[in-house]
Amino acid sequence: MKKQYPANLLKAIRLNEICGAAIDYDALNADQQGGLANLLAQLTERERFVLDKYYCEGISMRALADQYQVNQNRIRQIIRHAVKKCQVKELLFYVAVGLETRTKALSEQSAQAERLYCHHYGIEGESHLYRREAGALDLPNKVLCTLERAGICQIRDLVILSQYEDGLRKIRMLGSTSEAQIVAHLQSTGLLPSRYEKIASSPCCMKPDRELAAFCNLNQFYIN
Repeated sequence: MKKQYPANLLKAIRLNEICGAAIDYDALNADQQGGLANLLAQLTERERFVLDKYYCEGISMRALADQYQVNQNRIRQIIRHAVKKCQVKELLFYVAVGLETRTKALSEQSAQAERLYCHHYGIEGESHLYRREAGALDLPNKVLCTLERAGICQIRDLVILSQYEDGLRKIRMLGSTSEAQIVAHLQSTGLLPSRYEKIASSPCCMKPDRELAAFCNLNQFYIN
């Protein structure tokens, strides 16, 4: 019997195999459905559209190709690429566990790791430099303007981004020299260890995952 949506899509993605779970694809609860919606939101509009037509509405690749006047192989490529983009373990856990449940659990773990970081580095009170705006750092105006355009408001954000190899580098118009200046300032103010290893680029875009990994990394390299 042919599986219906979203079971057919989740089977193609191989959610259970990747997450080591035993989810009944035909009986997702509301929280798991929210996780699926979050997963699909990471795709491009075209990818979501094609997946919806193919898996949800059951339109064949040939029919889609004829309808939109493209080669059938092109439709197949879009579907294959979209499914592969969905096979990110960290994102799939938000489906398996549920969006709100997973977010709450990781947020609590991240908050605990951040409290340990603050304890290690003597960060107390809301007025501490760590909790102030990026402008409180003695950085060149050009760098501060670049951060502002990117929506990086707090020094806390810079601490987190500094833990990833491509964290600060992803900021448009922020070069390697500016990155080095930011890290040097954070280290000189005691917000970063003098030496630490950055985390390789993470495929997960979810804030709780990123922050938890960043603070765990900082705590790992703390030297008493």
